[in-house]
Amino acid sequence: MLSNMAKNNCAGISSVLVFITVILSLCGSITSVKVTIYYEGLCYDSIKFIGQQLYPHWTQLSPFVSLELVPYGKAIHNLNGNKYEFFCQHGSAECRSNKLQACLLNQNLGSVKDVSLVYCIMSSRNPGSFDIAVDCANELGYNVKRFKKCALTTEADNLLAQNGDKTSALKPDLQFVPTIVYDDEYSKMHQDQSLIDFVAVVCSKLVQLNAPKVCQNRQLPVIEPVIQF
Repeated sequence: MLSNMAKNNCAGISSVLVFITVILSLCGSITSVKVTIYYEGLCYDSIKFIGQQLYPHWTQLSPFVSLELVPYGKAIHNLNGNKYEFFCQHGSAECRSNKLQACLLNQNLGSVKDVSLVYCIMSSRNPGSFDIAVDCANELGYNVKRFKKCALTTEADNLLAQNGDKTSALKPDLQFVPTIVYDDEYSKMHQDQSLIDFVAVVCSKLVQLNAPKVCQNRQLPVIEPVIQF
């Protein structure tokens, strides 16, 4: 039978364990950040950002980030009768690339595959190519039959229109492509920093104790203020 002192010690230990559990659970809830990237399939700056900032470190960052990729950018869409018409900043090939990516991203295979897929398509010689999208989808384990059904029907139009609606809802209005938004709140400072060091911005929002190794010694880039005359 436990003595009163032992019982008190056990009670104290239990309280400490409960406290630690609560703290860990709270920390766990703030070690992730939501990132939404609004981009275009043929945009040079989008291709550069995905190839140099997003893709190289995504495997390490992915457990800590809830990512949404929104291919659309500065396009315009109108409903003409029962069919959507799209006008994209870099022409019809970009509209096609955006549709192809929207179809594949809609399969929801996880951000690691999605980022690899987008990189595969956009680093290719022709990001608007249906055949290249099929090759990338095959290589990464997407359902190609489902993809073709989407890409060759009005489903692709509907998905791209939804991306357009998401982009139109952005406040303030989208001014630059790509636009990177953290936790549904746009920040010009974070936008500019992300184009220089996306990883550093993500890391600045994570609890350092639980941050990935890629965050070690990472500092936010200094953005010089623009002086207007």
